[in-house]
Amino acid sequence: MENQAKEERPQWPPADGRVLTEIMNEGPMHSYVHAFPLENMLHASTLAGRLAPGTVAVGDPAPDFAIVGLDGITRTLQDFAGKPLVLRLSRAVSELLVCPLCTPGLQELNGIYDDFEASGLQLAVVFSTAPEVTARIPETQGLTYPLHSNETWDLYRAYGTGHVLLAPRQAWVIVDGDGIVRWLWRLGDAGSHRVMMPSEVLVVARDLFGG
Repeated sequence: MENQAKEERPQWPPADGRVLTEIMNEGPMHSYVHAFPLENMLHASTLAGRLAPGTVAVGDPAPDFAIVGLDGITRTLQDFAGKPLVLRLSRAVSELLVCPLCTPGLQELNGIYDDFEASGLQLAVVFSTAPEVTARIPETQGLTYPLHSNETWDLYRAYGTGHVLLAPRQAWVIVDGDGIVRWLWRLGDAGSHRVMMPSEVLVVARDLFGG
């Protein structure tokens, strides 16, 4: 009987990421070893749920970073020098647990990702998950463009995103071709409770650089 009961248990997390997204929309998930791997737990601090005191502000030189692309290449700030760079700092704890607040914008990018390049902009969509986890996100979430990993959270900390439920919160950053931060938005700024859509950020970037 015990073996039979084990065999009848449903698979968790479900193989279909859309099912898990629907569950997340119904309420918070508090504990699961796959959802909250050890490397995420080690980042926990008393700043959870609040904006952290960022070390970077508009007008400052952008901090250097190391992000790993789906192609396995590590890129730094210098690799993007010469053209404006838009950073989207996204929130996830696994390939199946991507924040529902991020989903609309991530999906919108399927249709307008190339519009950033057409406007003379570089775009790096970053997740705080490990490279091997980030590599699975396009399949589970239906994304068709490049992603990058910043599993140390250094980039998120530099811009003071804070974090909640063991994943850093969302942010957008625009850096000019000389490496100066020209614009910064973080979830929670000015009481914001939704993540800015890529189309909105594209308008901001075009206004800044005349694209």
